[in-house]
Amino acid sequence: MLELERTRTKYAKYCEKAKASSKRIRNISKKLERRFRDLSESTAAGRETPASERPTMMSRPSSDRVTQHNALSSLPNKSSGPSSANPKSNSSFSNGRSGSSRPRLAPVNDRVAVAALDVVETLTNVHADIRNKTFGRKPRCMLHHVPIAGPDMEEVMVTSALDGTIHFWDLERRRVTSTIPKAPTNMPWAEDMCWVGKNTLAVASAHKEGVPMPHQLMLVHVDKAKPTSPVTWTIQSLDQKPHDASKGGILCLTGMTEDRSGISLATAGMDKQIIRWKFMSANSDGDCVPSQQALVHNKHTSTIQGLCYTPHNNVLFSGGCDCKVIGWNMERSEVVYDYKSKERGRINSITPNPVDPNLLLVCHATTNNQLSLHDLRQRFDDPVLRFGFECADNLSRQVMPSWHPGGAIVSSGTQSDPKINIWDIRWRDVHRGAGQSIDGQTKRVFKAAFHPTKPFITSMSADSSLAFIDFRLNPGTVVHR
Repeated sequence: MLELERTRTKYAKYCEKAKASSKRIRNISKKLERRFRDLSESTAAGRETPASERPTMMSRPSSDRVTQHNALSSLPNKSSGPSSANPKSNSSFSNGRSGSSRPRLAPVNDRVAVAALDVVETLTNVHADIRNKTFGRKPRCMLHHVPIAGPDMEEVMVTSALDGTIHFWDLERRRVTSTIPKAPTNMPWAEDMCWVGKNTLAVASAHKEGVPMPHQLMLVHVDKAKPTSPVTWTIQSLDQKPHDASKGGILCLTGMTEDRSGISLATAGMDKQIIRWKFMSANSDGDCVPSQQALVHNKHTSTIQGLCYTPHNNVLFSGGCDCKVIGWNMERSEVVYDYKSKERGRINSITPNPVDPNLLLVCHATTNNQLSLHDLRQRFDDPVLRFGFECADNLSRQVMPSWHPGGAIVSSGTQSDPKINIWDIRWRDVHRGAGQSIDGQTKRVFKAAFHPTKPFITSMSADSSLAFIDFRLNPGTVVHR
């Protein structure tokens, strides 16, 4: 018996060693696969342009990019006049004038030219109006106008923070016109928000360990009597709790449709389920009547962090910590896109292009090339473009990219630096790094969002500040190698 016990002990010890060795081999294999993939991408990029014309990543001169580092560092924290010193493009770029001719960008219509041009658009005359201590605690969400919100909300921006407040901003005057304090919301803070109908805002409650969750979702009915009037609001709390509260709360939501019969939206989160909510049209009290909460699917194996609905093909996209993007056809109730990329890390968000509905921007929690552009007209597994920035840690879920309304420029904060990176996806070398960087705030920028119709960016930072960044687009910047 003693000998048998010794044999069992040795066997168990060898099994543990074998498991550890197997894990090490898997990790090494993943690293090798990632390294070979990077090498193959670099080789493919090298074939597009002769090596004599393309500097390598290691020896890339800084003059290959439009750079605006510290463009705003000399600005005061709050200013109202135009900047006295406009940031200039680097000397390796010119405005492209040759006599009376000026190079023009390819038109951005329903098909954006991806990584195909030497001519890029750059942000010039950059000027920042920074509002310090705007938020009581770190900011969480920021929403600009979308068509479904209705014309009354065109100049309204909504922000939330970890102190539980929700602010409504008048973008014309750039000031807060109304605030929903924490008490009436009856939630720790707003984890996510989206416009789901005319003057109707959906707000998901954050899940805080040990704190009861009275409701998972609420609707805020917003009104403006006149364009210059302050926002008024009423809260409609919802008793329905279709998500498993024991596993956490809602992390993301997206509006879907609005018609005469009512509105619908989708929510997802820690319980790995996607729920579709339907509401009938508002009753005499102005409230929307909940009519259905139905499971869309539970195909994810980990927390869902991003949702995106594309109405032109009636597909709901979701991405999560299982490194998967799933496209679900709402009419046929089946998976039509299924993409998994472990080496790219978990999915933080999915953002549709405002011009080309077939382009989706997927944000990954990685240390480089965090953004991948997918074309629904091609294999989803093969992104048409990967780009991003280098950082020491995986990108936080709170750092959200934004599209310029023209559909060709992307803005994003970074993981550790207090700057905003700008990319023009039409630039041939966009995969090599951000074309521009704008400084201004003192800590990490969570979101730097383009206004849907006007030339300015609003950015919110971990230093609790909000910045309004005005700019002018220069459409004829030529790269000189």
